[in-house]
Amino acid sequence: LIPGVNVLMPILWMAFNGWFLILEYSSYPLERYGYDFAQQRRLLGKARLAASGFGALVALGLAVPFLNILMPPAAVAGAVVYIAGACKES
Repeated sequence: LIPGVNVLMPILWMAFNGWFLILEYSSYPLERYGYDFAQQRRLLGKARLAASGFGALVALGLAVPFLNILMPPAAVAGAVVYIAGACKES
């Protein structure tokens, strides 16, 4: 309805989904390390672009039929590897 905004909305929506999904799937390994939500956001905020990229790939995988069945466990496994590397560095 608003010219210009509807061109940016898919990009903004994908960025939001990427950030939301990395928060969702990284909560499993981070809770094991004893991180609360605020600490989780700080840790992931240090590498916001990489974290959002991981979440965006998960979002794309969830959009593909039949792949979306396998994507949640694969995303949790990927988040474990991602967080293990991030916790080593910090």
